[in-house]
Amino acid sequence: MWAPVALFLINQTPFMDRIYAFEPRIDHLMHGLGGLAIAHMFHQYVSATPSLIWWKKIPLLGQIVLLISFVMLFGVAWEWYEFLHDYFFNTHFQLNNSDTMFDLLFDGIGGCIFSIKILYGEKRTK
Repeated sequence: MWAPVALFLINQTPFMDRIYAFEPRIDHLMHGLGGLAIAHMFHQYVSATPSLIWWKKIPLLGQIVLLISFVMLFGVAWEWYEFLHDYFFNTHFQLNNSDTMFDLLFDGIGGCIFSIKILYGEKRTK
């Protein structure tokens, strides 16, 4: 749970505003890391919670689809956060539609990278 929170707190610092101004593409890296962190958090939670016995009955591919869907849900929630912040505080987190779509793309890429790690790990243990 600490990784998504750490990324959120780092992203809120004034230091990051200067980095984004200097190199706007760092936003893609942050979204990719965010997707990776959310996927890791989700996987750790469902793997470690005994009451979620149904999770282990889902085929691995189904688990990965649900994991990436969860990551994308967080990505959409984050984009809403950015939109509302722009709307109410007159900031410019969302530059344009293209920026929003690339943010969501990199969220998904982070989730996919974690999913590949899961697939590779599952195949090695069998």
